[in-house]
Amino acid sequence: MRVLEEAVELAQSVGLSQADATRLMNHVYSKPTGHYAQEAAGLNVCLLAFAECVGIDLAHETSREVTRIHKIPIDHFRERHQAKARAGVALFLSGTEKDD
Repeated sequence: MRVLEEAVELAQSVGLSQADATRLMNHVYSKPTGHYAQEAAGLNVCLLAFAECVGIDLAHETSREVTRIHKIPIDHFRERHQAKARAGVALFLSGTEKDD
């Protein structure tokens, strides 16, 4: 759920419409399921290509984001997760909550 959320936020940030995203989601789910390792690698390749196209240093931006996240109190993430749970979009695995 978090990977999808971040991908949707990235798509939204560059102007992809919700209608186009929904059409793509419907297309993807109409096909056979892929293998998660290959799909994760494909996601990484696409993200690297995106970064190259828009001229960002992905390693630098990732490091900066990790540093930013580490400065945020854990309660912030718990509150965000609870808000997602109330909205029905939180992910629960094996009865345990996964924080952001």
